[in-house]
Amino acid sequence: MIDMHENASCEALGVMELTGALAWLGLWQRQRLSRFPQRTLAATLMAAVVTFGLMGWAASIGGDIRHPEIRTGPTAPAAENAPAKPPLARVIGDGMVNLKWGWPASETVHFIGLCSYSAWCCW
Repeated sequence: MIDMHENASCEALGVMELTGALAWLGLWQRQRLSRFPQRTLAATLMAAVVTFGLMGWAASIGGDIRHPEIRTGPTAPAAENAPAKPPLARVIGDGMVNLKWGWPASETVHFIGLCSYSAWCCW
């Protein structure tokens, strides 16, 4: 169940990143055209709705892990059914934890992007 939760969360994060990229595109187009293009606005809204659904699905799976009283399937998977290779979400998470500079680098790039966009909008 934990692997299912990690995979669902990773998929939801990917769609959330797409939603953010579409929102950025819409803001950029608004700055250039002085209006929001309807197609970009509709695509951003659709991606946001899909993100909301995927996040709810990942949260539901996480709730099943913490609340065994609401589980509908078997209580514990057999050890022989465990995957030989860890899921991608766990590999990425372990990489961020094991790299001392991984998280600070991500935060730095995020901060620089926000500052650059703010400065660009003010000009």
